[in-house]
Amino acid sequence: MGNPIPLSKDRLVVNHSVPGIKMAGYDKPDLPYHLRHFVESGWGAKAMIDFTGLEEKTVTLARLDPLGTKIYLAKGEIVDCSGFNKGILIGCSLTAHIKVPDAQECLRKLSDFGSHLSMVYGDYTREMQQLADMMNLETVYAT
Repeated sequence: MGNPIPLSKDRLVVNHSVPGIKMAGYDKPDLPYHLRHFVESGWGAKAMIDFTGLEEKTVTLARLDPLGTKIYLAKGEIVDCSGFNKGILIGCSLTAHIKVPDAQECLRKLSDFGSHLSMVYGDYTREMQQLADMMNLETVYAT
């Protein structure tokens, strides 16, 4: 789960400090993690996962809108990870760098949904579309 921030034309940074150790799937081994400070200033603790350490590089991003009538879906590729030894003074330090076709367009379409995207390894856009159809949710795809 994380906040999307545009890094360049085709890069989003998703930063937060709550990566799941089962992001590769419940049928897969736990992802290796380290415990680190929540932010650079030193308070709190959190798990840190190197998002580039998996063979799978495709990720699916999703978010329900506050009214529960639409779902936002985006697909991207993990290209970098940062935050292990340096963080940001205020805010969350673990960042996944994700290549997308158009970062600004992704954020524009996300504007009605809020922040904190959920991210999972693999392309689950088809399955999420099927779920949206069953739940009568409008699907908003990022380009």
